[in-house]
Amino acid sequence: MYILIGLTLFFLALLLMSEYIGRNFWRFAPKEHLKQGEKIHVYINGKYDRHATITSVSDDSVSIYGAVALPVDYRGSFYAIGKDSVGAKLVYVKYRRRYRFVKLCELFRKGFCVEDDEEQLMPDSHSSENDETKDETEVENEM
Repeated sequence: MYILIGLTLFFLALLLMSEYIGRNFWRFAPKEHLKQGEKIHVYINGKYDRHATITSVSDDSVSIYGAVALPVDYRGSFYAIGKDSVGAKLVYVKYRRRYRFVKLCELFRKGFCVEDDEEQLMPDSHSSENDETKDETEVENEM
């Protein structure tokens, strides 16, 4: 009886601390942010597909070769994941050797409710907005 109560309390505490555990797990994950102009490795349904250059980034997709738009549903600290219209799972990583950690990170992400990494695959509009803000600040400083 005491074992059952102890296990119940343990799992209840684990449930309450799940967000804290998930957030701290990501400190040990590599930080490799993908950006426009960088090379990525694309995996489709767990199989290596190609090595491509990112030509543009939007809120929900990444374009490679200037014409092929790939969906992005989640942005991790070193990878991104998307599902296309056919239901195929696409994984994007900067270094091919990091792909083996994606499954482990996905388990933690789903189990501990980890949010998107805001710096991963920043849309092109954010970089142009930042440039405009810098220009406006420089103009204000000159006055």
